[in-house]
Amino acid sequence: MNTQSRRQFLKQAPVGAIIAVIAGRALAADAGKDKSTIENLTATLEARANGEARYAAFAKKADEEGYTQVGSLFRASAKAEKINREDLEKVLKKLGATPKVTAQAPEVKSTKDNLAAALKLVNEEHDDKLPDAISKARSEKNKEALRAFNYCKNSQTEQVTLFEDAGANLEKWKGGTKVIYVCEVCGLTVLALPDEKCPSCLEPIAKFVKVS
Repeated sequence: MNTQSRRQFLKQAPVGAIIAVIAGRALAADAGKDKSTIENLTATLEARANGEARYAAFAKKADEEGYTQVGSLFRASAKAEKINREDLEKVLKKLGATPKVTAQAPEVKSTKDNLAAALKLVNEEHDDKLPDAISKARSEKNKEALRAFNYCKNSQTEQVTLFEDAGANLEKWKGGTKVIYVCEVCGLTVLALPDEKCPSCLEPIAKFVKVS
């Protein structure tokens, strides 16, 4: 519902209907916070697996359109998703759960649209879903899950910055190649190597691999 429609709804709808909508949203938010750590791990795993496939498809489209540097970014993002996915799978198995993923076919459009879609999805998870998962894991004192969720969140923090830059300066990302570094331990994705250690997992910079 856009701003104009929301205002019209508030003017015309009965008070009871407005309260019902607000209550429904509140219940949905509470339901998300009440999920168990196993459920949050499974949901985050599925997001990583589908993100991996989505970015691989986006990379191919970017290369086809001549935005080869964006292709490098999407390939690096797919690599990060794979690293986080495998980490989440291990945590789930340690907790006695069976990792399950429902695959979703990626919707591929233009590179400009793909960047916007990627940024929207990452922001939603980074700002809403992962903080709730982190809070739940912390309350349950589940250190392995907490670490895995934080790795995902830290990785996405950098992805947001890179997707925003590519989307705002798309023509500058056209042609040539861009070397991007991905930490094989936590999935952190950066344009320049840190001085000594990965700022996310604190592993030596030797753990970073080049993706182009």
